[in-house]
Amino acid sequence: MTKIEKVSKKIDPRIIRTRKLLQEATLALSAEKPYSKISISDITERAGVARPTFYLHYKTKDEVIVDYLDGIFKSYLDEITPYLQQKNGGIYAQKLFEQVERNSALLRPLLDPDLSNILISRFSDYIAYVSQTLIQKGIIAIPNPGPEYLNEFLVAGIAGYFYSVLLVWLEKGMPYTPEQMTAFLIPFINNGLTGMNAQLQEMGYLG
Repeated sequence: MTKIEKVSKKIDPRIIRTRKLLQEATLALSAEKPYSKISISDITERAGVARPTFYLHYKTKDEVIVDYLDGIFKSYLDEITPYLQQKNGGIYAQKLFEQVERNSALLRPLLDPDLSNILISRFSDYIAYVSQTLIQKGIIAIPNPGPEYLNEFLVAGIAGYFYSVLLVWLEKGMPYTPEQMTAFLIPFINNGLTGMNAQLQEMGYLG
């Protein structure tokens, strides 16, 4: 089972409640002191649960953060699912910005340098997953067949681009709305794809 597939797995409501307590405790503590200084005991004390309860759900505090991020991504997937038959790629970007905005109070403390690897890994996986889905549905248009590994390169590029933009937007206090951010960025991506397709046509991959 892939990391993304695990996101959609159904969980008992009692487990969800306990994990939410642990997540909220970890995130609250992250806003108060460096992530590296937070102990499991700090988390369980803040959450009001016994230490053994923590280990019934998570092995490490990193897993708490990953589980929280996966929950945000699942909400995002639920939101965009009704739009997956549309050719308007902007809606998927806008919904992503909206999710980050909605969760910004809890996400901002995660900008701690000690958490950068987790954030980069998870958000890259999420955005790559959605990008791949949009390519498969023809919403992001690339030639098929094209050069070897083109799909993987393109997905990695989109994921890295959106992650970097989301990070700076959050760091700067979200000075623009999700709608404005989408209006800024989608033409940039579309023009880039247009240029790529023109180059591929010149290389003989497109008729």
